[in-house]
This record gives sequence, structure tokens and C-alpha cells, in this order.
Amino acid sequence: MSELLTNSRKAMLIQRKSSMFPTGSILHKGCKSGVRSLYATRVLVSSGFKSVRNMDGGYIAWMEKRFPVKVELKYDEL
Repeated sequence: MSELLTNSRKAMLIQRKSSMFPTGSILHKGCKSGVRSLYATRVLVSSGFKSVRNMDGGYIAWMEKRFPVKVELKYDEL
């Protein structure tokens, strides 16, 4: 039951945040493994967004495929 409640809260948060964008916006979602962003993508599509893209496999897959990554160093790391 707590899992359902958690998912319901997540859906409400996603819908509240998405209200800042017109439904015609192009949105890209990503997370570490791609599971949470897939859930967010489904919620956004069910809320009327037409152009929502999920980063399949998340940041882990992005790194494994050696896609470009921009890393900004902090001043003390220079």
C-alpha cells in the first residue's frame, strides 16, 4: 500500500512541475537507470504532453555507450 501512495505522490509532483510548461513543449527525462524517468514520461504523456522522450537505460547506459558528458570542475579541483 505504501508503494501505491508513494507512486501517487510522485505523479502529483510530476504533474505540478509539468504545469510550468505548455503541453506542446519538448521534454527529455532522465535518471540513473531509466526506471524513474520512464515512470515520469508515462505520467507526462497521460497529462497531455505529446513530445516527451525518456533516456532509455538512464545515465548508466549513456556512460556505457560512451556518449558525450560535460563535467564541470569545482575551483578547488583545478
